[in-house]
Amino acid sequence: MFEDINLKRDVFHHLDEICDRDTLLISGTSTLNLREIASNTQNPERVLLANYSNPPLLVPLVEITRDEMTSEEAVSRLCDLLRGIGKKPVVIQRDLPGFVANRLQMALLREAISLVEKGIVSAQDIDEIVKSSIGRR
Repeated sequence: MFEDINLKRDVFHHLDEICDRDTLLISGTSTLNLREIASNTQNPERVLLANYSNPPLLVPLVEITRDEMTSEEAVSRLCDLLRGIGKKPVVIQRDLPGFVANRLQMALLREAISLVEKGIVSAQDIDEIVKSSIGRR
């Protein structure tokens, strides 16, 4: 999916102007930089990233990204809101492309491909190992 940083900055600038000062401004992007998104706002302390894990109806994890401009109050309010709807928020302290869960999944994928390419195990057996152990939900 393509994301346009200029469009995102414009939208957040507009939201910053029309929303109450205590309104959190949150993006679900995993490819755009938090500082870039917040750079066009007067109140960057209330801009955060929140990445739901898929499928969100089944997986409780939500990764929240903040950086040094993000206020503790904004982080705390978002965590409380997410816990209130049954989610498990984890705070990522610095902007990181792809968030942590996605990066961990990609590391697992790279290793799985390597094991299959080396003839150590079949793709079907890798699938069964993951589904029956660490991927069990």
